[in-house]
Amino acid sequence: MGAKDSIRGVIQKDAPMVKAQDTVQLAVQRMVEAGSTALAVESGDELIGVLSDMDIMLCIEKGKDLAKEQVMTWMTACDLIAGQGPKSPCVQLDEEETVEMALKIMAEAGVHNLLVTGRGSKPVGLVSSHDLLAAYIA
Repeated sequence: MGAKDSIRGVIQKDAPMVKAQDTVQLAVQRMVEAGSTALAVESGDELIGVLSDMDIMLCIEKGKDLAKEQVMTWMTACDLIAGQGPKSPCVQLDEEETVEMALKIMAEAGVHNLLVTGRGSKPVGLVSSHDLLAAYIA
């Protein structure tokens, strides 16, 4: 795999998830169990955003009680960068995009995790900057 290959091979397809109504405390527990720095956030059957470790640190920095705060308050809602146009302000990327393009989009957006969509703009998982950098130099 290299910079010009699609990101399909580095997508975390069984990405750890949390519901928008869940508590941030539960989200932290899921992150720890999965050894992940981000969770996909779902509402009903739809993936609507990403909750990252940075979002949780901001919640802590603001002095909030993780057991009372809901994920939806601290998550980053998603915006489709490739495909059918914007939904809201987080970053989604099509699985056909290249590793190099995904890294450029991450840098421009200032994020370390992207929600990835596949056929029909259906979300298929997450990809991290760490995984993309490893693929870039492979």
